Amino acid sequence: VATIDAPPSFHHDIRRRMLALEAALPGMNLLWVVQVSDCTGASAADVAAAVAQPEALERLAKDGLAKRLSAPRLLAKSSEPAEIRIEAQKENGPDALVVRIEPAPRAGGRAFVVRIESGAEGARTVVSMRVVPGVRGAVAFEAGGRTLVADVLGLSELAQKLLKP
Repeated sequence: VATIDAPPSFHHDIRRRMLALEAALPGMNLLWVVQVSDCTGASAADVAAAVAQPEALERLAKDGLAKRLSAPRLLAKSSEPAEIRIEAQKENGPDALVVRIEPAPRAGGRAFVVRIESGAEGARTVVSMRVVPGVRGAVAFEAGGRTLVADVLGLSELAQKLLKP
């Protein structure tokens, strides 16, 4: 914690600039990384651990108990909804994964609703979760007789550049 010894006008100027910066943040682009894994062979405790910690999900994949089905990346303005649709042809017809990300109402660009839709026409499973950029969100759900884990992370372009080696 730092203390700044300055006249009140200086503090008001800092506060005004911080508010202007916060107002500008919702216009930034966010890179969304969405990973959907099939964890059907894992125990309920292992699936719960995979939702709680990304390392547990990686461990399940290493042990052959989880298989990554999809890992799309989506670059979108943080102030606008974005959607990506991935389709695959299966023996019993087309299967699709739809990910829709939109700013949460009244959150000022600080929280987002991530909606994940999985399955074939007529047998779709839809899950929604609130995600804050920079904080991993994960959920487990049943779809088409499979246990799936969706892992979501939204990063600003600046954060993405800083994370690169």
